[in-house]
Amino acid sequence: EMPAALHTFFHINTDVGAWQLAESVARQVFERTGVATIAIRCLLPRTFIDCNRLEDSTATAGLTAGLAPWIRDPADRSLLIDAHRQYVRVVESAMAEVMANDGYAFLPHTYGPRTMDIASIGDDIVARLAEQVVPKHWESLPLRPEIDLITRTPEGLLATLPGSETRGIAGYAALDIIVAIAQTYTLHPVTMGARWALEHPGRVLCLEVRRDLLVHEWRPFEEMQVRESAIAQLSGPLVHLFSAALRGQLG
Repeated sequence: EMPAALHTFFHINTDVGAWQLAESVARQVFERTGVATIAIRCLLPRTFIDCNRLEDSTATAGLTAGLAPWIRDPADRSLLIDAHRQYVRVVESAMAEVMANDGYAFLPHTYGPRTMDIASIGDDIVARLAEQVVPKHWESLPLRPEIDLITRTPEGLLATLPGSETRGIAGYAALDIIVAIAQTYTLHPVTMGARWALEHPGRVLCLEVRRDLLVHEWRPFEEMQVRESAIAQLSGPLVHLFSAALRGQLG
């Protein structure tokens, strides 16, 4: 049993464009530096289980739980948790190889344009989402930064590439894109992003890109198509950043 019309939640909650951005950055860094890159794509829907959460995490601090609340059947839970563990093992192996070779990791995410007024997620999520996107209400919701560098823990501890905040701000400012520092989200302990950033100090960059910048048209409850020109533009400062890091020019 799943909530009716759950596909609408899938579309609004999926990191549309994150993979294309990651692949573009990886390819261009390789072309520019000759350093081998690894790109890993998660195909498990966050609608069921979130592979950027610890598998047993519960909803907290504005973050969804690892396992969606509508996954109640024991067999479903077992299947999804096993898939989560398999994916994490792939990332663990890649991280070990990359870090052993003095490499860096890039964890891109994308988010919706506005912070919705939803305190918790349950079986009524589709109806609650529909209430949020009513034009008059939607326009009153806080607009998110175009790019948010998730570089700090909830306590304010810096956990990212040295110099990435200043370089990221400068690189995107040249494109008239506004950058914030951990304004919408932080490296919260329930996230895998926090795990990687803290396990590999100075080697991991995590960020959010506002999804409406990446797609032809932002339609919250429908499949959205990514604009290649947007990917090319937004990957530019990141390619410069990682290329400089690999050449030892960050600090």
